[in-house]
Amino acid sequence: AHPDLRIYINCLQSAKLRHNLVDRIVSGTLRIDQESVDAEFACLQIRKFLELVAFASVAAHKSIYAEAYSDFATHWKAKKLLERLRRLHPNFYPQPIVVERQGERRVKLSRILNEYLTEEDFVLLYDSCSNALHEWNPYRNEPRVVDLHRPMSEWVARIKRLLEWHIVHLVSQDSVWIVQFFAEEGLVRAFPAERAT
Repeated sequence: AHPDLRIYINCLQSAKLRHNLVDRIVSGTLRIDQESVDAEFACLQIRKFLELVAFASVAAHKSIYAEAYSDFATHWKAKKLLERLRRLHPNFYPQPIVVERQGERRVKLSRILNEYLTEEDFVLLYDSCSNALHEWNPYRNEPRVVDLHRPMSEWVARIKRLLEWHIVHLVSQDSVWIVQFFAEEGLVRAFPAERAT
């Protein structure tokens, strides 16, 4: 197995905890305090979630990332991580899929083409949530509004659609990881595979 697959899974397992907290806030089953504090908490969890997805992406492509950036262990800005990964491997971003069983030993993988968290959405959401993490300057004249551009529930659904089942295209182009984000017992599962020719 790929030596960084365990790191990828661990990052997504931690991300899932954050996703579940935001899902509970959106559904109304978790309340921290007042609505504004709940929104700030949800933005913090989403931002940390996105950071973990970025770190998972680095783990999947660590060989090329570490070769290009010897100080990679000090990198932490999710948006910058994605920009650097894109330059090294344009097909690095997780590709959401639908998995259909075809008999006992075959499955059909179909790409999801819409309504998932795209790379552009990732950057927009990361920046929007970052705005909620800082205390508002009391001397600003504008009202305190953080524009997420979509309802929080839609972001949660798009994140789920991206990661529920996805493929990671490794730099070798022949190897992929097929990843199940919501497997039984709350685990993230990954299946290394070779691309069919």
